[in-house]
Amino acid sequence: MRPHPRPAWPRARAASSRPPCATRRAGTICTGCWPAPGCRSGSRACCIPRTHASCKAQALAGLIVSNHGGRSLDGAPASLDMLAAVRAAVGPGYPLLFDGGIRSGQDAFKALALGADALLIGRLQVYALAVAGALGVAHLLQLLVQELHACMAQAGCARLADITPDCLWKVATC
Repeated sequence: MRPHPRPAWPRARAASSRPPCATRRAGTICTGCWPAPGCRSGSRACCIPRTHASCKAQALAGLIVSNHGGRSLDGAPASLDMLAAVRAAVGPGYPLLFDGGIRSGQDAFKALALGADALLIGRLQVYALAVAGALGVAHLLQLLVQELHACMAQAGCARLADITPDCLWKVATC
């Protein structure tokens, strides 16, 4: 019996000591939760909006705001809690993708209101694919759009451009 081959990714990762935010190629997407230069923590950059502003200054095509499910640090803030601060740091015209547990149209509405330009919903698609194949994914996308439209109607937003932070209100917690 042959031993299981070692995965190639550790060698590939070791070959580049510079984090993605340090690359200067135009058209590159900077993942917001990669370590900032000189940092070791995987979710440190997600917590520091100025790191995202430096990614913009390095001519990267956009940012992805994600804390990778909060697996990096126990007390790291949720991606949604940091989204408005990251948007303020990079400005209104910079592409900002959000990956932070979108499970419904209401979640999508909140992320869009806080400044996301696009949403990443990979886990939901995997669940739908596992349950019902391609038709399950199509049904999932249809449900998300319907829920988003219902939320927009209740908030008085006729277009996606009408979704702003003013559409949200903070509920006091006990």
